[in-house]
Amino acid sequence: IRYRDFVRAICPSPDKNLSPNDHSSRDIKCADVVKKVRREIHRAAEHQGVHCTKKYLRQIFLDMDDNGSGKVNRKELRRGLERIGLDLTSSELNRVLDELDRNGDG
Repeated sequence: IRYRDFVRAICPSPDKNLSPNDHSSRDIKCADVVKKVRREIHRAAEHQGVHCTKKYLRQIFLDMDDNGSGKVNRKELRRGLERIGLDLTSSELNRVLDELDRNGDG
């Protein structure tokens, strides 16, 4: 998963501090499990007393990118989500990857 795709899925309008309950046309098409991930990332931001901005999402992404490749693979995504308190089933993780991995290399 590339950073750009991660940001688009998790916070379609990060400069507006989009809440996880806001809806856009992208939300309607978005898999429920991606919404679950989005809510958990927003919850983690709130817990830390920050807004879900591009800067915050960049840090989340960099924390997930264990090997420093600039991309997050399946294993890194699973561990990164677990670190923020979200344990997905294999089926849920596959749906998240389907939604976020736009070029299919993840």
